[in-house]
Order: sequence, then structure tokens, then C-alpha cells
Amino acid sequence: MEGAPAGPAIDVGSGAGLPGVPLAIAGPGRWWRLLEPRSRRAAFLDEVVRELDLNAEVVRKSSQEAAGDPTLAAAHAVATARAVAEPSRAFALMEPLLAPAGIRVVWLGRNAVTPPGSERRAEGLAIMR
Repeated sequence: MEGAPAGPAIDVGSGAGLPGVPLAIAGPGRWWRLLEPRSRRAAFLDEVVRELDLNAEVVRKSSQEAAGDPTLAAAHAVATARAVAEPSRAFALMEPLLAPAGIRVVWLGRNAVTPPGSERRAEGLAIMR
């Protein structure tokens, strides 16, 4: 992720691994946490991380649980989300996980409105600093 601050990243609601897995592949120098509370999906992500030898770990927690974990709260330079909630809510879910000066990136649906306080980048992306 060009232009993003250095430090670990977290993908909230990783599900099938999007966008966290491709971002971990594209930027192997950044540590990624794939946050997924559902056991079956987290097990799939564990296998992907192992097979692809990604610089990542799977964390089996919801964003709310992660926000209450002192090892995860305010610990990430970058937070991403795709299809976890409507954009404003997704930004709010990521906020407690973000370190000062970190950025949040949300993939927007086709008809999504760019949330207040964020900037639209490229087609389908909103970024909040």
C-alpha cells in the first residue's frame, strides 16, 4: 500500500481473505492480521496463510472484541474492510484498532455514498486518515 504509514495492518472481517490476502501478497514487508470471528472462515484463512507463507496471522475475534484487546487496540498503521458493514459503520469499527496517524481504507459498493470525513480514491475506495 503505497503512501501508507509503516507498521502492521489489520483486515477487519477478512472472510474469504479479501482484501487482506492479496495485500499481504503484494506487500510482504508489512505484517498483516486477518480478523475473522467465524471459525470455518478463520480455519480457511489459517490454511491460506500457511500455504502461501504470508507475513500474517489470523485472529479469531470480532472487531469489537479486538478493540478491547490491549495487544490489538491502537496497534495498526493500516486498517482495511470490505463488505463488513456500510462504509460509515466500517470506518467506526476500525477506528479503535488504528494507531495515531494511521489510515483506514474501505471498499465501497457500486452505489455507496462516500462517508463524511473520508476521501474517495480510485473507483470504489474511500480512505480516512
